[in-house]
Amino acid sequence: MALTDIFHDYLSRRILISENIGNIDKVPEWTNCKMEWTIVQIDFIIRMIIIAVVTIILIKLIKNIGKKIIIDKQIKKSVNK
Repeated sequence: MALTDIFHDYLSRRILISENIGNIDKVPEWTNCKMEWTIVQIDFIIRMIIIAVVTIILIKLIKNIGKKIIIDKQIKKSVNK
């Protein structure tokens, strides 16, 4: 996702208020970057969902592989007898 460098380019109203910069009401409305922050929040939620799904799938795969190894060992033992 291509966003500007928020650390260097973004200046929130909260920061302006904390620095006691006057005429904060004259700052244009578009500087709130509502759409950009909405995109960032949606992106974060989607990433967390994907990470959770991948984690669950990996756990299930690891359990299945472990069960297969145990079954293979039991088969080898019974064949060797």
